Amino acid sequence: MNREKVDPLLTTPEPVHVKAQVVQAQVVQAQVVQAQVVVQPGQQFVVVGQQGAPQAQNTLIPYPEETNWHDSECDRCCTCQGDCCLAWFCGCFSLGHIASKLEALGEPYCLKFWHIVIFAIILSIVDMILTSITQSQTRLSGIFLFVVTFQLRRRITTKLNFPGSCCGDCLWSFFCAPCVITQMNGTLWSQPEVQPGCSCDDNFAQVV
Repeated sequence: MNREKVDPLLTTPEPVHVKAQVVQAQVVQAQVVQAQVVVQPGQQFVVVGQQGAPQAQNTLIPYPEETNWHDSECDRCCTCQGDCCLAWFCGCFSLGHIASKLEALGEPYCLKFWHIVIFAIILSIVDMILTSITQSQTRLSGIFLFVVTFQLRRRITTKLNFPGSCCGDCLWSFFCAPCVITQMNGTLWSQPEVQPGCSCDDNFAQVV
């Protein structure tokens, strides 16, 4: 029997079944948090997040790049300028200014401006009453101001990563509180002799 020769080029190839695996892609929606920059008095820039809560920035201090106190303890304590006089004669107001500034920097103190002032005044009155009764001078207000000065200085040292020891801060705060107060003012404000100066108002936390 004669077999017909089949040209392989004319034959129809059998279909080849290819199994393809379809990978489903999931589109993840990214949540974009919008932020707006709010400009406040005193050349301050505060970033406000989506929830509207301000994030404390070091733009509230005039020398954020410095790694130590802007002035030494004795640089500004005898200048007879506004903040110097307030530190010597009514230091409770100066300490209140510093406490408000720390709160604006995100490092709140347990006592606010008027708490410090009122407690200092009350303890001064108690000192006078006890002195008249016991015929010996008491220092309750002085002890209170010493404790507040020491604690505020420690908070600034920790917040700004300044060098220093707890013992040194304690000694400076005890023997020369006005020196410490004017030093803190010179670090937290660019012109402390003007703002806060000798003012008794609590309006300088946002001033650089």
